Amino acid sequence: MVKDNPLIYTSKTPDDCIVYSFVRPDGLAFVRLFVSDDDDDIPFINSLNTHVSARGNGYADKLLDFAEEYAAKRLGSNKTSLTVESDSWMKGWYRRRGYRQMTAPDDDGCVYMVKRLNTK
Repeated sequence: MVKDNPLIYTSKTPDDCIVYSFVRPDGLAFVRLFVSDDDDDIPFINSLNTHVSARGNGYADKLLDFAEEYAAKRLGSNKTSLTVESDSWMKGWYRRRGYRQMTAPDDDGCVYMVKRLNTK
């Protein structure tokens, strides 16, 4: 987990998705988790960012761990999803974290990935 648990902000999009923003207390990294009102939708990881001065400290790993645990334990989801550019180094990083590619690259070169979460 993040040394000091991240700050959690919630908001709602115009199409009624709830957005959970997890932000390190020092502001150096954040991740967003989009959750639809539709029971069939998988929570979607979006905007995982680390300030350039803080890269290499494991902040992204810790925040993504927190978001995934939040999705599993607080929201009751057994999966999370995301999209990533198919030729990006991030695709391999997500794969090493347990995400599996579910689609071929779209017209923008992005692939959809899903991870099964431990809900215990």
